[in-house]
Amino acid sequence: MENVKPLVEKGEDEWFLFYTAPRAEKKVEERLKLRAFESFLPIHKVKRKWSDRVKIVEEPLYRGYIFVRCKKVEIYDLIKTIFGLISVVVHDKEPAFIKNKDIELIRQFLSKAEGEQIHSENIESKAELIDVDDTVRVISGTMSGYKGVVMSITKSRVVLVVDSIGKKFELHIDNVELEEK
Repeated sequence: MENVKPLVEKGEDEWFLFYTAPRAEKKVEERLKLRAFESFLPIHKVKRKWSDRVKIVEEPLYRGYIFVRCKKVEIYDLIKTIFGLISVVVHDKEPAFIKNKDIELIRQFLSKAEGEQIHSENIESKAELIDVDDTVRVISGTMSGYKGVVMSITKSRVVLVVDSIGKKFELHIDNVELEEK
C-alpha cells in the first residue's frame, strides 16, 4: 500500500474547473493572466440576431465556467483574490480536477470546429440502435473521441452528457456517427 500515489500531489499543478460570476468569464481570464495563472476559456462563435442585424459573436463554450491550472493549495486564495471567480467545482467534497487529456480534447474540438457554429454540430446516430442512457463514443467529425451518456434523442439531435466534465452537449444529427460502448 505504500506505493499508492494520491491522484493530485499537493505541489502539482492540475486543471480545475471554477464557477464564475454570470457573463464574467473573459474578465476572470484576464485577471488570472495578470496573476500569471494558466487558464483556458473555450470560446466559440455563435450567430446572434437583433431586430436590425445578424452578428457573429464569440461566447464561452461553457457559460459560467473557466478552467484554471493551479496547485490544489492555491484554490482558496484564487477564489478570495480574483474578482468574479465564485468557487471551484467539487466532487465527493474535494475540488474536482480535470485530466490533461480532457483539456486537450476540448482544444482539438475547438480547432476542428473553427468557423463552424458548435450549436449546429451534426451527429448521425443509428437511432434504432442507440437509446437514452446508453454510453456512446463519437467516432467521427469534430466531436470525435468524446464519450458520454445519451440524455435524449429526436430526429434532429442527440443530447450527450460528456463523462469527464459533466456538461451537456447538444449535438445535431447529420453525418457523424456514434457507437455504443
